[in-house]
Amino acid sequence: MTKIELEQFNTNDFSDFFELISDPSIKSAGFPQNLTENVARAMFNEIVNNPWYNKILYNNKFVGLLFLNQRGQSKDLVNTRELGFAIDKNYRNKGIVTDAVELAIVYSKKLNITELWASTTKQNEASKKVLLKNGFEYKYEADMSILGLQNQQYYMKKL
Repeated sequence: MTKIELEQFNTNDFSDFFELISDPSIKSAGFPQNLTENVARAMFNEIVNNPWYNKILYNNKFVGLLFLNQRGQSKDLVNTRELGFAIDKNYRNKGIVTDAVELAIVYSKKLNITELWASTTKQNEASKKVLLKNGFEYKYEADMSILGLQNQQYYMKKL
């Protein structure tokens, strides 16, 4: 039986983290392309031991990451989070991220989060499928062309 877990990053996880976010196929997850090791190390130092940033383990093997970013400090945003995830290309389309997102939803409810938001590109059918399977609803599309980025589709789940 396969086992999917979310676990906080620790200082020993940098090489797995760097390898994952250096993969050009995850560019839609919001990580910069042509990432240097120094920039990746600075990013990693911000998330290590942070309970909102987790590695996805599949049978105890690092296969991806899942994070719940703060959306703002205003009264109406403080209990909401933005969900993001990325998975190693060798573990895609196996239901791993779907199950990891389900775990993140349970975790968020325990912490009194009231809404989860997520965005993806229009072309990223796999991520849209993960969100819809977990009860997220499509809300709107944002034009990101002024930033030189692909448009983003936003999804939300009330908890």
